[in-house]
Amino acid sequence: MSEHEVRFERLVDATVEEAFQAWNDADARVRWHKAEDHWTVEASTDLRVGGGWRVACGPSADEPYVEDGVFEVVDPPHRVVYTCAHRVPGRPIFQTRITVTFEARGDQTLVAVGSSAGTASECPVRNSSNNGTVNAVSPCTGLWILPLAIKPDRRGATDSTPTPR
Repeated sequence: MSEHEVRFERLVDATVEEAFQAWNDADARVRWHKAEDHWTVEASTDLRVGGGWRVACGPSADEPYVEDGVFEVVDPPHRVVYTCAHRVPGRPIFQTRITVTFEARGDQTLVAVGSSAGTASECPVRNSSNNGTVNAVSPCTGLWILPLAIKPDRRGATDSTPTPR
C-alpha cells in the first residue's frame, strides 16, 4: 500500500492542556460527530498506550458510521498517535494513522494533525470532482470543530465558524 500524508494546523484559544483534553475526551467526540439533532452518537476513549477509542454515529443506530483505533503514543499534553479504522456501511474499511501535536503559542495552542493513509482508490470517501483524491480524513475535520469542544469557562463562548490559519 502506498502512503499519502496530509497535515492540517489550527491555532485555538486554549491552553495546551485544554486542547489536549478536548481532542481526546469521549464527550467532546460526541459533540463533534452530532451533525444533526436526530443523530445517534456513542463514543469511548481509553487514553493510554494500547488503549482503544471508538465513535459510532449516524442518523440511525442500526447502521452507524464507525471510527475506532488504538493509541500508540500518549504524551499528555503534547502528543498522541493512534490508528483509525473508518467503517462506512456498505463500503470497505479504510485505515489511517493519526499524529496530533499540541504546542503553546502565547495564550493559544497550535494543534497539528497529520494523517497517513492508503491510496485514494482504497478510501471509501472520495471527492468525485477531484479525480478521486481523498478528502481530508475525519480527524482533520475535528481540527475545525475543536474550539467547540473546549469548555467555554476559560474565555467565554467559542466561534462556531472557525477560520483556518
